[in-house]
Amino acid sequence: DTLGPTHLKTVSAMGNLASMYCHQGKYDKAEKLYNECFQLQKDTFGPTHPGTLTSMNNFAVVYDNQAKFHKAEKLYNECLQLRRDTLGPTHPD
Repeated sequence: DTLGPTHLKTVSAMGNLASMYCHQGKYDKAEKLYNECFQLQKDTFGPTHPGTLTSMNNFAVVYDNQAKFHKAEKLYNECLQLRRDTLGPTHPD
């Protein structure tokens, strides 16, 4: 039995692989995979789903690590605003 490309566990595995690439300094691979993961989550679960917001933040981190600060800042700010709007200002995440 397969889970499919949009199943939460499949997307989570993609995020884990992207994280490993990021830790190895393989930022091009990490960026591509984080982008795919983020888009899949956004399309499947919606832009305010906690998993989507985590993927958005992780995507910003890889931009940050590559010194693509303008792109990173834009995603960080968008993620922060969506978290505040969705979870409230006092939520621990």
